[in-house]
Amino acid sequence: MSTPTKVFVLLLTVFSIAFTMMTVQYVAQTQNWKALAGEYRQTALAAATHERNTMAISLAEKEVLLDKIQGQSETIAERSRTIDKLTGDLDQTKLALAKSEHDRASSAARETTLAQQMALEQKRANLNTAQKDELAKQAIDLQRRNADLNSRVNELNTTVALQSQQLNGLQQQNFALRDDNRKLRSHLKTAAIEPLDDSVVGKPLDQVERITPAVSGAIRAQIASVQNDIASINVGLADGVREGMVFLISRDNDYVGTLKISTVRPNESGGRLTVDGNRQVQQGDKVIDEEGLVRGL
Repeated sequence: MSTPTKVFVLLLTVFSIAFTMMTVQYVAQTQNWKALAGEYRQTALAAATHERNTMAISLAEKEVLLDKIQGQSETIAERSRTIDKLTGDLDQTKLALAKSEHDRASSAARETTLAQQMALEQKRANLNTAQKDELAKQAIDLQRRNADLNSRVNELNTTVALQSQQLNGLQQQNFALRDDNRKLRSHLKTAAIEPLDDSVVGKPLDQVERITPAVSGAIRAQIASVQNDIASINVGLADGVREGMVFLISRDNDYVGTLKISTVRPNESGGRLTVDGNRQVQQGDKVIDEEGLVRGL
């Protein structure tokens, strides 16, 4: 029973008692007031008993309501705590969501940057591919030229070998002629034949003007000795070497430098070196005269 209902019942009880008393007074004046008083007394007692019972019921209901209110208060407190916890969880979730959004934005930015870098790298790769193709074409062309040069070198080596054989044959013939000349002179001395007039034979040997033999191909030789920037080669006047000639020096088909001839002897000549970079000329390096090489090409 609610509080307004309890108040209404209490007021109703009070009014009933008051009305009963007024009625008793009125009846006592008009009728047998003793009999009515007894009846009304019984009614008042019944009303008082009913009131006490009603009050007891109201108190019991009040206790029940207080218990319910206490329980509901505890439930409300528990729900408030639950709401606070859910609010905290919601705040944490919002923070996590904001962080996730920030991470997503950062990832999108990184993805955009990586895409741009990939596009740049792709352009570089395409450029490198084009350069690689161009270098491959150049390499093929160089290989073809190298093959042509190797073929030319082989031809020149063959020519040099043939000329070397011819030179050896001429040297053997020259040696045989010298030997025959020595034997003939010895025979003339033994036979007491008067020597020929110089006007007939010609000038003395030390006054004879040396004639440089004509050389149709390149003159090839080797470095005989090296001292600082001066070097000598194992060919000379008899092989067609003359002062001022320039020889190209190579080692294992690699260019080393040049040798400009300043001194010429019958079988040896020498001059000043000009080397390529920090390279050094060594004994045994191959040489070929520049003019002959040009004529051969």
